[in-house]
Amino acid sequence: MGDIYQVKGERAEIIMINQNGFVLVTVLLLLTVITMVVMRVVESSVLESKMSNYLAQKTIAFYKAETELTKAEDDILQGKTGKYRNIQHECGVEFYLATGSSEFHGAAVALQSTVAVVDKSKHCNPPPQEISGHLAWAFGGND
Repeated sequence: MGDIYQVKGERAEIIMINQNGFVLVTVLLLLTVITMVVMRVVESSVLESKMSNYLAQKTIAFYKAETELTKAEDDILQGKTGKYRNIQHECGVEFYLATGSSEFHGAAVALQSTVAVVDKSKHCNPPPQEISGHLAWAFGGND
C-alpha cells in the first residue's frame, strides 16, 4: 500500500510513500458528513410530508364542519329550532347558537355561529332591519 511506480528510462523503480491511512481517514470523515446531511434532508422531507398531509386532513374536516354548520343555520331559519339553544331574546329577535364539528383522521374542527330569527309581528323601537340576510340591530337609548 502506498507504492508508486516511477519509470526512468528502461527500468521501473518503486517509490515508497508513507501515508499511514490518511486517505482512508479523510474519505471516512467525508462519508460521515455526507451521511449526516442526507439524514437531515430525509427527516425534513418526512416532516414536510406529515405537515402537508395534516393540512389536507384539516381542510377536509373544516369543509365537513362548515357543511354541518350550514345545515344547522338552515334548520334554524326554517323554524326547526328544537335542538338548538336559544341564547338571547330581544324584542322580536331570537338568537340561536348553531354549531358544526367534524374530525377527519385526527384533525378536528369545531365551528359556531349565531343565527338571528326576526319576528316581524312585534313592534319594537327601533325596529330590527334585515340587510342581505344578516341582522342589523342597534341597541341603546333613543336619539
